[in-house]
Amino acid sequence: MVHSTAEVTAVKAIARAAGLSLICPDCQWLSRGVNSSAWRVDCLTGSYAVRLHRTSAWRAPTYFSESLLSAQLVRLGPPVPKPIANNVTYRGHIAGVTRAWSVATLADGQAISSRGLDTTLAQELARFLAVLHSIDVEGYGPLAQDSDRLRGIVATPMSGLLARWRSAALWPLDGSDLSEHPIAAFRPDLARAVEKHREAIVAAATREQRAVLHSDIHADHVYAQDGHLSTVLDFGGAFVGPISWDFAPVALFLGWDQARSLVREYNALTRSSLAWHDLTRVTLCFVLYRFAVEATASAPAYILERHSAVLAETLNLAPPATRKTAASRDRWRQRGSSISCCGSHRFRLGTCTPATSAFATTGSGGLLSRESGIRPRRCYIPTGSSVIRRSSTCFTCISDLVEYQCSSCVLQWVP
Repeated sequence: MVHSTAEVTAVKAIARAAGLSLICPDCQWLSRGVNSSAWRVDCLTGSYAVRLHRTSAWRAPTYFSESLLSAQLVRLGPPVPKPIANNVTYRGHIAGVTRAWSVATLADGQAISSRGLDTTLAQELARFLAVLHSIDVEGYGPLAQDSDRLRGIVATPMSGLLARWRSAALWPLDGSDLSEHPIAAFRPDLARAVEKHREAIVAAATREQRAVLHSDIHADHVYAQDGHLSTVLDFGGAFVGPISWDFAPVALFLGWDQARSLVREYNALTRSSLAWHDLTRVTLCFVLYRFAVEATASAPAYILERHSAVLAETLNLAPPATRKTAASRDRWRQRGSSISCCGSHRFRLGTCTPATSAFATTGSGGLLSRESGIRPRRCYIPTGSSVIRRSSTCFTCISDLVEYQCSSCVLQWVP
């Protein structure tokens, strides 16, 4: 690829302004993304990546918030490029440079494009995400570019999602009509199927706890070296939102098998219980969004086919879409504290906290607990069993919505 002399000159000038002494007169072009072009410069103190904001970029530069977040991660230990300088923190003028820029250490290793996530990489990526999600943050949505403290630019979870995913329709969160979505023309059968999940998607979209999210985990942003995670790149899409939105891109770009492995390692590491059924619903929304982005950009047919295949797989994994009428809800409430789903499982009103490897009950039902206490919530709990193992069942208590899922039924109850 031919590059302008002005851009090469600008990259060298930026490296010198950042205090780097070049040992090679030439710069090596690395990549060109939607928003930035990246160059490698070799210096006396090592190799560095210089990024220049593209004039055709659809998104405003985010180098300041990226540097702020990366600096925190460097202090906490996860493998990310160390920020050196950017156009906001640099107190001076660089002749011939009019675009936003940043300098960071060069990533170690190679992208995992060809190998995906094995067990070791899944464990180490889960550890990275756990640290990222533990960072203290305020607000929701894309990170502010005018504050020395990490914070989202909007006040509510839903507005944060709409501010982050704004390149195309974010059905059903933006109120758009699915019949006008590109998927309706490409695969009308999938459009009809996903329409049934509208209410469940809206409910699941903002249910998980707030955290700083990478939001763009895929094979080109995860680097490995000698079988271990070496670097996670590109925090340009980082935003504050429910943690399930950090796993939906993994399901789309790396596949559900690797998403399962990552969620399993994440839950075990954090002793949390990321709801699988909520993740499938969030992924439906995300895959539709990415499909719309690609269709709008006139992407090749094989990309649209791949996205629609993931959408179909996600529909098969998602709990059945149910629509409860007011009469059916009243009948459920009238049945009192003992109800049944498929007839094989009995429930009664109690208190519980999410557990990780197993759910212990006291007697026939009772208090569910785990070592690290979480505020108990009212819910329906299964009775007649002393231990319910996660390998065969999934029991989750999230806010006021409680779901017990087995191989033959899904029971939803809102007390």
